[in-house]
Amino acid sequence: MTRPLKTSAPVNFVYESTFDRAALEAAPSFEHHAVHDADFRALLSSRGDTCWAVATYYHLRERGYTGISLSLAPRRDCINVLHSEQLRKIGADPRRFDICIQADFAHRPAAQFHILQNARYEGENRATIWLYPQIGILPRTAPAGRLTRIGYLGHVNNSSVWSGERWQAFLQPLGVEFVTAPPRLWHDFSDLDAVIAIRDFGKRPHYSKPPSKLINAWIAGVPFIGGSDSAYRQIGTPGEDFLLATSPQEVRDALDRLRRDPALVSRLVQNGRQRMADFTVDRLIEKWVATLEGPAEARFLQWQHRPGYEALRSHALATIDRGWVQTKALLRTAARLASSARKAVA
Repeated sequence: MTRPLKTSAPVNFVYESTFDRAALEAAPSFEHHAVHDADFRALLSSRGDTCWAVATYYHLRERGYTGISLSLAPRRDCINVLHSEQLRKIGADPRRFDICIQADFAHRPAAQFHILQNARYEGENRATIWLYPQIGILPRTAPAGRLTRIGYLGHVNNSSVWSGERWQAFLQPLGVEFVTAPPRLWHDFSDLDAVIAIRDFGKRPHYSKPPSKLINAWIAGVPFIGGSDSAYRQIGTPGEDFLLATSPQEVRDALDRLRRDPALVSRLVQNGRQRMADFTVDRLIEKWVATLEGPAEARFLQWQHRPGYEALRSHALATIDRGWVQTKALLRTAARLASSARKAVA
């Protein structure tokens, strides 16, 4: 059964990653292809345009939605959906309507609408839609009651408070192995006893970050120890469906609780299993459709009805954005030069 999106123009999802599109479209489904093609699965784990725009296009298409397209470039006759970094490279066009998938990248002020992955800044012309769970998650099958392997399935050196080596040194005296994996295996929780995802020890809320690692752990049936990320609290409750740790001692305490209290482990897993129903692909696609047909469509109609104002707005904000990007680049260069100079003097 087909069902057209109720939007005033076709919705064009824009991507730039390189993948075998013909093979993907010949597969029984998007998920089937991702499960059986490790390279494409790794692309979903590492490329924002693929895990957002490409995935949403195929999920919509498989559910019978029409009035959508997937292309390598935005179009002036469409509602374009593209990642923040693509928009930075392509630049704004006053004659084009863009929905920016901000993810954890920069806000693009010239875009007419934004998709967020954290509800902190949701508001006018902004909607929060969680990222899809890892495709083909292999749930925990390790022996019940074991707590000797704790995993971090992500870029540990970029988004964890400690490096893998430091985590290993910290956990080894506690009788625990710290486990990481390449992106193509971020779906495999089968031999993990818990997952830990702490960006820093403290109270920083990390308002641009998503709750994806918590959602994936719920689906996998693995207890989760997380930091102060606001997104975790937006969907979960510490002590009920995950454990909160904001210091090394609290990590030790969490591990001790998991070891001593089987009822706690069962409660965390069961409550997580109940919560994960809100984050299935079907539920997230419902949110995409409601957003595209609702507030994004309203913004598109507003944009259509006042072209002069919108052209001035787009030009002014794009100019400011370019200037800010250039300023940040200069500041980063200055910081690197200053660091090199200090090292040379030392």
